[in-house]
Amino acid sequence: MMEPISIPKPENKDAALSQHSGNLMLMEARYQELVSSIRALIRSNKELNDALVDTPNDTDFLEAVSENRGVILKQRTMLLKLVLDMRRQGADMDVPEDIVRESNEIQKEVIAASSPVVSQEAVDATSGEEGIYL
Repeated sequence: MMEPISIPKPENKDAALSQHSGNLMLMEARYQELVSSIRALIRSNKELNDALVDTPNDTDFLEAVSENRGVILKQRTMLLKLVLDMRRQGADMDVPEDIVRESNEIQKEVIAASSPVVSQEAVDATSGEEGIYL
C-alpha cells in the first residue's frame, strides 16, 4: 500500500497565486476573496475613522487604521497581479472602480503621512544657503 503524498502549503499568498495561474476558476475565487477582503477593510477603516472623531487619541484605533491601510495596499497589489494573470488567460476582468478609488486615496494618505514637513522657520533659516541639509 502506498503512503499518501503531502503537498506543502505555500508560505505566502503570492506563492499561492502562482499555484493557480492557469486555472481560471481558482483565479476567479481568489479574485472574489481579495475584493471582499479589501472592501471589508475599507468599510472597517471608515468606521474606525468615525470613532476617532469622538476619541482622536485612541492608539488602538489609530494603529488599526494604519495596519488596515497597509493590508489594503498589499492586497490591491495582489489583486492587480491576479487581474493581469486572468487577462492573459482571456478573462475580461478588472479591478472594481470602488477599490481603485478608495485604495488610491489611501495611498495618497500614506505618502503624505510619510513625507517630511518643512516648517517656514526652517526655510527662512536656510535662505541663501545652497544644498540640502538633513
